[in-house]
Amino acid sequence: MGELVAAEAAIVAEIFDRFVEGASLRSIAQDLNARGVPTSTGKSWSVGGIGRIVDAPRYAGLRVRHGEVVAGRTAVWPPCVDVDVWERARALRRGAGQERPRHVYLLTGLVVCAVCGGHMVGSSVNGYRVYACAGHLPSSPGHRRRYISADNLEGQVVEQALVMLEGWEAEDARTVPIASPYEVPDPSANSTAPRALIVIRSAAAMDGVVIGPGARFAWNRLSAEHKAAVLRFLFTVIRIGPSTKPRPVFDAGRADIVPAVLRRP
Repeated sequence: MGELVAAEAAIVAEIFDRFVEGASLRSIAQDLNARGVPTSTGKSWSVGGIGRIVDAPRYAGLRVRHGEVVAGRTAVWPPCVDVDVWERARALRRGAGQERPRHVYLLTGLVVCAVCGGHMVGSSVNGYRVYACAGHLPSSPGHRRRYISADNLEGQVVEQALVMLEGWEAEDARTVPIASPYEVPDPSANSTAPRALIVIRSAAAMDGVVIGPGARFAWNRLSAEHKAAVLRFLFTVIRIGPSTKPRPVFDAGRADIVPAVLRRP
């Protein structure tokens, strides 16, 4: 396997993130197709294709020989996901016949760690929904434990989104992202940039979304998937820095919420 281009690598990372958060293979494939995201061959996504990606050790930078992972050997290409994320996905696949809880994380694919640039994945810590950093820094022993409350962060981001939607006029609903359909940050420009961050946006995400004074009231009528699509349209990335307050106090200042730059078509 050669090195994937940034857009492909980021889609693979998103697939892993969503699967370990509880999304089914079918729902992931359906969403990618609905967003118009092509496979590496330009075809539509299928359940089998998503499953093969989740099963493949090579996306975690692991070498395989005769169908088995070679211990102590890493690939020459950069991994799309960390080994622990791949192992979580593999464990879930082994228990595919068992019912597993379905947690909805509205910010999947948007939340990254400001320290290492790694994706922060929806997880459960002591029964609480959180976004946890999937990366690690050898020089920072406590880094692997970095996480933030999903409920509080989602509430903060949704509030910012609602303020934006309430201030919009009818013509604003037809705006499209300047970076559409792909936004791939240049890793050389910022050492903390995500290794393979990509957000696929489509103006279709705004279909059926009420703007203006009624936006807040109508928001809860949207499905979780539709809310997530709207947030992916409105924001490019949410960087989470270290907490400056003692737990369990939520530190809203940790979140650098970057809005998308929009233009009218």
